[in-house]
Amino acid sequence: AADAVVRQLAGQVEIGSGEPPVWAPLAAGDTVRPNERIRTGPDGRVELALDDSTLRVHENSLLALPPATAEAVSVDLEAGRSLFDVLRREGRRFEVRTPTVVVSVKGTRFGVEAKPEGGVVSVYRGVVGVRSAEASEVVETLVREGFLATGGGERAFELDVVPSGDPWSAWQA
Repeated sequence: AADAVVRQLAGQVEIGSGEPPVWAPLAAGDTVRPNERIRTGPDGRVELALDDSTLRVHENSLLALPPATAEAVSVDLEAGRSLFDVLRREGRRFEVRTPTVVVSVKGTRFGVEAKPEGGVVSVYRGVVGVRSAEASEVVETLVREGFLATGGGERAFELDVVPSGDPWSAWQA
């Protein structure tokens, strides 16, 4: 199992465990274990270290940490936005799942926004593969550095140019 460690946070950030989740405040240095969720309020942000990768969860977001397997580490972005800086490890995938999109990481820095009608995946460094969460076949659309993909669910993915630079250095907890 892959645990995440809270590096820094600001504003309202809570951890939830159980079904339904029981929510409690989260603090820097805390550990988030598989099957727990992180919820940020309107002013909340949190940075997590997970399996040689860094996750930055924005305000008004909900992120779940499912159990890791020998083949993959994944996170479920149930709502909101997050940035990811992921180092590729041979033989082990890193995936971000939203209700409508699955992002397979190839070793990169990227952002994901979960929306009810689909998702937006922006690539700032490297390459990711995106596919619909409901796809019966694993057919990915590759998204390269400087581009974004919008779609998922019933919508085909459309590629466009990322409108601004890499937000990684501007992010503050």
